[in-house]
Amino acid sequence: MTRVVLRGLLARRLRLALTAFAVALGVTLVAGTYVFTDTINASFDTIFSKAYEKTDIVVSPGDAVNGQDDNRPPMPASVLDQVKSTDGIANAEGGIFDFGGTVLTPQGKKIGQGGIIASRRDDQRYELFDVAEGQLPSSAGQVAIDKSTANRKHLKVGDQILIAAQQPKQAFRIVGIIKIQGVDSLGGAPVAMLTLPEAQRITGKVNQLD
Repeated sequence: MTRVVLRGLLARRLRLALTAFAVALGVTLVAGTYVFTDTINASFDTIFSKAYEKTDIVVSPGDAVNGQDDNRPPMPASVLDQVKSTDGIANAEGGIFDFGGTVLTPQGKKIGQGGIIASRRDDQRYELFDVAEGQLPSSAGQVAIDKSTANRKHLKVGDQILIAAQQPKQAFRIVGIIKIQGVDSLGGAPVAMLTLPEAQRITGKVNQLD
């Protein structure tokens, strides 16, 4: 029986080789996906643990919305007022951290896969990002981008990029290059930091917070 099977396989060497290659490729892709996902999760855990080491409490929304870039539904901005009025709270600040953005070159070519739109913090103790070059955005029309994206696309302070989310794409001038708690990127996704009002507007979260 074994001899018959071997004879059949050898008679169809090309089919055997292609089948073996397909199996090997499939296993490699699955293994690579798990490794990549675990690396991303570990990076996020490290980054946010360090970012929040000076913060006692973080208030965040509930479960993620299924099928919408894993974004969680935002909270009303009034939650921040409730937090500030709570006994024992010395200071509090709200922000936007949205995974539904798209970053493009001035010619309209997409930069990277996905895009994160973040808002800058007024109080530096809450800031997730460090300035590598330039400064943080201080007005509408200004943006800071992560160092990895800047290096990959040869972008520098003074250049323009396009950002789209819940609003049509719009040009922003790069005023700063940022790192995420000493890390150049968040898993390779481009990060665009705007002022809080501008981040709320472009993500469709006016009077809301993440």
